[in-house]
Amino acid sequence: MRSSIAALLLLASSVCVLAVTDEAPHVSPDGRHAIHNIGDTAKGEHHFEIRTKAGEVLLTTHDKQWEKWTPTHANDILWSADSQFVLLRYHDGKHDSTALYSFTDRKLIDLSHVIDGWTVPIRWVSKRTFVVEDSGPHGGKARGGGYHYRKTYRIRSQPFRLDCVYTSPTITTQDDPEAY
Repeated sequence: MRSSIAALLLLASSVCVLAVTDEAPHVSPDGRHAIHNIGDTAKGEHHFEIRTKAGEVLLTTHDKQWEKWTPTHANDILWSADSQFVLLRYHDGKHDSTALYSFTDRKLIDLSHVIDGWTVPIRWVSKRTFVVEDSGPHGGKARGGGYHYRKTYRIRSQPFRLDCVYTSPTITTQDDPEAY
């Protein structure tokens, strides 16, 4: 009985720790930049910032210009090998989306989520090529059925943009009516 209570208290305290500002920032491989998750998710005042090593804020989702963003922390943070770009997952209400930030251009490109679905970063293929996965439905009337597919993007410069160079076939699953 004591071990059960101790386990529940440990679980409860770990949930509380996860709800507040990250203890340590998510630092780029070259150590020049970091992503800071700030604020308590339980209070809806959380956001993230991208900063230089010296502390200069390059992007904050707490600014008026990012008003369209719901409060969110950056998750599934994937740095390019040369630290020039970062992919991150963020929450947009009940959906998850992915954004790419370019340190050279100081620009963010939002890879908007699919309707009733998620777009999440998967991996870097090379310094300028990455893969994301779209899947859904998630939320609302979502059940056991759904779809998912992956997209490969290549980063171009002059001007900074993304080109989708490959989209995998869509895989669908059927809803199991006996599961509900």
